[in-house]
This record gives sequence, structure tokens and C-alpha cells, in this order.
Amino acid sequence: MIKDIPMDGKQDYDVLGFIYEYLISQFAANAGKKAGEFYTPHEVSVLMSEIVAEHLKGKKEIKIYEM
Repeated sequence: MIKDIPMDGKQDYDVLGFIYEYLISQFAANAGKKAGEFYTPHEVSVLMSEIVAEHLKGKKEIKIYEM
């Protein structure tokens, strides 16, 4: 199955990244809260980064804090 996936670099997307996200999402869907980890869908992550980027637009200094 994996050998049939085109990975010659001509794709417009990250093939291995897509496969990884798909497998993680399936694991999260099947595990629910029992796994102790929560999965954020790619679309939600993109939306959150776009909101933050818009909020930070025009700022001269951006600080990022780890918690």
C-alpha cells in the first residue's frame, strides 16, 4: 500500500506529513480520551495560526513563551 504512494517530489503536498497526520487522527478517533493525549485536526491548527498571524501583523517585536 505505501509503495503505491507517489513520493517523487512532484506533489503539491507533503506526502509523509499527510500520512502521519492521517494515522494520528485515526488513532485519536479510536482512542478517544483514553490515550491521555488530544489530537488537534490540521484545519484547526491552520485556522489558529492564521488568527494569531493576523493579530500580530504590524508588530515590531513578537515574543513567544513556552508554558
